[in-house]
Amino acid sequence: MIVGIDPGHGLASRSWGQFDPGAVYGGVREADVALAVAHHLRDECLARGWSVAMTRRDNDEPSALRYRVSKLRAAGADCIVSIHCNATESAQAHGTETLHAGYEWVAKAVNDRVCGALGTRNRGAKDRPNLAILRYERVAILVELAFLSNERERHILTDPHCQREAAIAIAAGLAETVRR
Repeated sequence: MIVGIDPGHGLASRSWGQFDPGAVYGGVREADVALAVAHHLRDECLARGWSVAMTRRDNDEPSALRYRVSKLRAAGADCIVSIHCNATESAQAHGTETLHAGYEWVAKAVNDRVCGALGTRNRGAKDRPNLAILRYERVAILVELAFLSNERERHILTDPHCQREAAIAIAAGLAETVRR
């Protein structure tokens, strides 16, 4: 299986030459958390004998949003996992949700496992066909790990152990539901 991994945001995500940090709370940038979890997911996928294609490997590699799906398509990805952190003006919002465009069973399996690994509230699998990264002819999901705007969850998101556990949970959900 070839897993396409998209660490959300980063250099040239929206504007060429500009760094898009995503949400920023307490000095923590979403792009950095997404990249850290993506590296753990890459390692977990390789340990399972799967191949990996990434839209970006670091914060210096340009990765325009409009080319991310085509890059993973060219790599022959059997599925795409886009990694993000949620944020809102309310510091009370919390939990994990996984977005999809027709692959609810995959989104639900991954979301349930991530919630179990992180101890977060299960906000469920949500259909979002309007998101560019989910417009793929095969399985594509976007995991909103937890809320950067929530202080407790921000601590979870920045803990390397929790980042690794989230990645293991994502891979386990994929193993349960995605077939080549």
